[in-house]
Amino acid sequence: MWNNKETCYYRIGNIPSCDGCVYAYDFDDTLVRRNSSIALPNVIERLKKMIEDGNHIVVFSNQNGIEKKKTSHENVQGIMDLFSESLDNSISFFYAISDDKYRKPMRGMYDLFRSIVDKEIIYYCGDAAGRKKDFNISDLYFANNIGISFKLPEEVFNDTFDCVKDIACTNKKSLKNDLYGLDVWKDGILDNPRKIVNICSIPSELKNELEMDSDKKKLVIMVGPQGSGKSTLSSMMRDEYNLEVMNNDTTGSFKKSMKKFMKVYNEPSNKGIIIDNTNPSKFIREEWIKQVSDVAIGNSLRIRKNPHELKFLWKGNIESEGLTLPVIPFYGHNSSSYGCFSNFYNSPFDFTLPKCCSDKKLTVRVQFGEQAIMACKAAVMNDWESYEKISRCNTNPRDCKMLGRKVKPFVQERWSNVVLEVAIEVVTQKFAQNPVLWNVLNKTGNNVLAEMTRNDRIWGTGIDTSHVDCNTPSAWIGTNILGYALMVARSRLRGEMALPTSVPVYKSSNWKVMVVFIDVSKKVSLHSVRYRMNNGHQKIPSVAIHMYYKKLEKPTEEEGKVIRLEGIVHNDSGYNHNLRFV
Repeated sequence: MWNNKETCYYRIGNIPSCDGCVYAYDFDDTLVRRNSSIALPNVIERLKKMIEDGNHIVVFSNQNGIEKKKTSHENVQGIMDLFSESLDNSISFFYAISDDKYRKPMRGMYDLFRSIVDKEIIYYCGDAAGRKKDFNISDLYFANNIGISFKLPEEVFNDTFDCVKDIACTNKKSLKNDLYGLDVWKDGILDNPRKIVNICSIPSELKNELEMDSDKKKLVIMVGPQGSGKSTLSSMMRDEYNLEVMNNDTTGSFKKSMKKFMKVYNEPSNKGIIIDNTNPSKFIREEWIKQVSDVAIGNSLRIRKNPHELKFLWKGNIESEGLTLPVIPFYGHNSSSYGCFSNFYNSPFDFTLPKCCSDKKLTVRVQFGEQAIMACKAAVMNDWESYEKISRCNTNPRDCKMLGRKVKPFVQERWSNVVLEVAIEVVTQKFAQNPVLWNVLNKTGNNVLAEMTRNDRIWGTGIDTSHVDCNTPSAWIGTNILGYALMVARSRLRGEMALPTSVPVYKSSNWKVMVVFIDVSKKVSLHSVRYRMNNGHQKIPSVAIHMYYKKLEKPTEEEGKVIRLEGIVHNDSGYNHNLRFV
């Protein structure tokens, strides 16, 4: 009778009562021709002899074709039943239909079999061994994951042993990658298994750090890509050390997470907080660090790299970067007080193209800040025809803006990567060359500057001066690039070096900051997929992990105590291989 557990279907054959052994096999292309019950040469004779000697045979087979509608349970079970009849129904069958914990090389089918039949398996035999002719390597890794010897069909049924040297030697792109390329095989056994961090208990290094400095509360910032096990580890730390866990997935947004953070932070009984997000950049991590800090070293505004980072500045603790309220709003080049802050304000200066735009050393006389910005846009896109037109357009800033919109080819990502540096360079050069304008900027003290207009959510705040949230930066819907650039220029021209992003500026006397970095950089490739089995399975394409590492700024000891866990964190002590080929 056929049964199933989740996505694994099975039938237990006649098991001898004597103390025989169990031998395990793949099915298609190992025992039978693919998609048929026709046995391959010598298979029936050899298996019959093993069964007559009091042994049992079990088959573990991947049958994803069922889920893909290429075949059916009736067809697969019919083929297996027919094959089993030729051996007096003395074979047990297990087959998996989905990409989950049951599919080889994951060991789910083996674990299910052992929960039903309490007998050790002597070896596993399969044809997918990473040889030049093989389509896959899953059988070889399956045997290693369950901790038993691996054999090829040629060894078992044809007494051919020289083929063993060919396993795991293919150069096919689909079967060889960064992960498997370093494996060393000896007699079918992986001689250098990858290090996988097992967290059935909290790793000792992390545990020691959590228990040190008992007089301080703990801020634990998780760092790592999707599917690396951050949430599993966070839950264990929460349960053992009574820490609060928060992440954007459950709260809904960074703003809501910050609100919850401050509520928990102010609770006297609070022992610590875990930030369970991917946290790839320093500025995101430091937005959390500075919430528990009581010292701002240098008290100086830090340089951001792109507009997205400014949202965190406005929603965070601006006072810790030397900024004060109330906000000084401005808009338009014709306003009496702060019209000179506008990029449309008529103020000639010699503008030198910054290196982020081009390697060419060019200086052009511009009439407005807008003209300099549009020239930079053309240079970044390598549109030198537009650059020349913009350089000569010194009568109307709106004409410059229109020429900037005609730059081709325009790549938004490329512009976003440099627009903050461009803005800072333009306003710095502008005010450095005009003492009258600099006097206006210098008299703004350390107040927050903001271009207040609902018409611009990028260079401005996205709200007008009359808006109720004008003086509440955390409520702005825009990034306020121009206001930020003016404040950085103000700091630079005063001789106060604005701190680069790589320099941490926050320290705490009451909190211990820990950064837990789960590093899987050497454990994945573009041809592998990560599977999670916490609440059902979750498939994480490793291309997403590569994209994560592309933007990752690795944690340093300047941020806090860094605990680096190399490998993939998981919560099942039976697995030593959580990646497989697509």
